[in-house]
Amino acid sequence: MNKQFETIEEMLDMKNMFVSPREIKLYETDYVLVDKDYNPVDGLDICLAEESVYDEFTQGTYTEEEIENKMKTLKKEGEVLIDVDDTLCNWKWVSMTRLPNKIQKMYLDFYRKGGSNE
Repeated sequence: MNKQFETIEEMLDMKNMFVSPREIKLYETDYVLVDKDYNPVDGLDICLAEESVYDEFTQGTYTEEEIENKMKTLKKEGEVLIDVDDTLCNWKWVSMTRLPNKIQKMYLDFYRKGGSNE
């Protein structure tokens, strides 16, 4: 069974019990908020499951139909632009597996170190 985690800490705690750091991998159904150059907006420790991205959309001014369309685009394309305070910005939700390779490596290195930048 594939469990979805609400926080990266929860994922690391659970995965560290069962897998070595070398076995940690990124999943298509986990998403991060990035800028136009794919740099993390909220830091490397924030990674959300699909349900949590949906919840994030409900906190804004989107209608239910707009949220459903955003989620369909996210699942199909692997990324979707968002707006902040009704203004389209350069931020987007992106699937962990659709990030550029160097950004994926940055996340994997972070997770393999137990969520530490040291």
